[in-house]
Amino acid sequence: MKRKDTCIYCNKTANTKDHVPPKCFLDEPYPLNLTTVPACSQCNESFSKDEQYIMYLSDYLFSIEHNNGDFSRKKAELTFTHNDKLEDRMINSLKVIDGMGVYFDFEYERIIPIIRKISIGLLFLDCADTKQVRASNFIPITHLNLQQKEEFESIKWVAIQEGRFKYFISNTSVYFAINEILLCLSKYNK
Repeated sequence: MKRKDTCIYCNKTANTKDHVPPKCFLDEPYPLNLTTVPACSQCNESFSKDEQYIMYLSDYLFSIEHNNGDFSRKKAELTFTHNDKLEDRMINSLKVIDGMGVYFDFEYERIIPIIRKISIGLLFLDCADTKQVRASNFIPITHLNLQQKEEFESIKWVAIQEGRFKYFISNTSVYFAINEILLCLSKYNK
């Protein structure tokens, strides 16, 4: 039974509602199917900076992949103009491997908790057991092989907002895509 008075992340008393997915991943006007889960204010607020990092990262990658480096979203552009250090962090994340090309050295310690948080929220909404979530996989779509890409595209996704956030829950995993550039999997045991 779902308890609306208990934070789904830490089991303390819930005194706020947390958006799943985080609103920063979506464009205005926000979709009608935007959902919330019970959370304590400490958990709800503690994720904000990491959510902003992932939002900016996904838009940064999307801009490189599809828009010749120009941001397609005002939110990402505003984040950049109000946070000079973030652009420097993105540029410093570029690494070169001889013979392999350029890749991003993501700040996984910021990404994994958000993958776990979103997975717990989606599982809560889907009535599944959230205690077993393990957010150990984060895979950019560009790193998938051809078979994985075909499997990824053949999933019957639930779209929260077309082109921004979609998810799928199977018996063994939670899959979600942010900006359709980032693929996140969180495996759990029922």
